[in-house]
Amino acid sequence: MAQQAATEHNEGQLGTEHLLIALHREGHGVAAQALQALDISSDKILSKLQTVPRINSVEPGDEVRLTARAKKLLRLSLREAKELGHGLVDTEHLLLALLRVSDGLASQCLKDLGVSPHQLRQRIIMILSGV
Repeated sequence: MAQQAATEHNEGQLGTEHLLIALHREGHGVAAQALQALDISSDKILSKLQTVPRINSVEPGDEVRLTARAKKLLRLSLREAKELGHGLVDTEHLLLALLRVSDGLASQCLKDLGVSPHQLRQRIIMILSGV
């Protein structure tokens, strides 16, 4: 879904912003539930991201590559899963890791939408605990 988000916008690199879009579009996971509970819609995310200038365009058939920040996010998601005592990485771990990549576009987008890392982390924990 993240790769689809990148190619939809003719971008040659898959960044944290594309992972954020994919986590929301997935619709059923803990990450999507947390974003929806905080009134963060795909439209709001896309609107914020459209204000960021893009440099890397992709031609049809070109490979979309992960940015360094997206790679870091994927590594951190495993740490998040382990810290929560989970054996597998799921959407909530990706979203929590996204918060740790504070210099990524996705993190900045959430900040611009008024969502703090603490607020989002608390929402995820509430959903995981069934509250």
